[in-house]
Amino acid sequence: MSQLRGLVLSGGESRRMGRDKGLIPTTEGTWAQRAGTLLGTLGLSVAVVVREAQRAAYAEVLDPAFELLLDADLPLGGPLKGILSAHQKYPTHDWLVLPCDLPDMTAAVLRQLVLFYEQNPTATAWAYREPEGWQPLPGIYSARRLRYLTRVLGRGQLRRASLQQVLERGHSAALVLPSALKGTFRNYNYPGF
Repeated sequence: MSQLRGLVLSGGESRRMGRDKGLIPTTEGTWAQRAGTLLGTLGLSVAVVVREAQRAAYAEVLDPAFELLLDADLPLGGPLKGILSAHQKYPTHDWLVLPCDLPDMTAAVLRQLVLFYEQNPTATAWAYREPEGWQPLPGIYSARRLRYLTRVLGRGQLRRASLQQVLERGHSAALVLPSALKGTFRNYNYPGF
């Protein structure tokens, strides 16, 4: 598992929440800190990707063991921008990606995904799926898939930057999401959650 790293996505604008979601305090630090700690319990090196405007605030509150990465100047937005930014820095690593706004996520759910990744080495992405479709985050995205997406982006051919489409169009392995775990995937976008 040496080529798998953990990535916390925390570079969104958080417009609906009205404040930076990654900096929302909890008993375990901030939402970003909690997500990084979950990834760390799996024995992974952890990076947190943020925008330049967020750098100083995150540098003050994050565990110094977490690497702070900045969004690269890429012609797309959303989670894929953060993932490709991490890929630019570590182009030979696969990434277990966890957004900061899943505060109900558990280490057990992530562990199951990592085990599935290890058991299905020929895939290029691994994520949970339910009858309605993919749950792209948390998900694991291989260096091979990210290299391909970077090439397509460089040619100006990445029209749709949806992780759903990334999973649909590649060799992705689907792990069935049990209904009992569905609540751990709830993301929080509004004040008062």
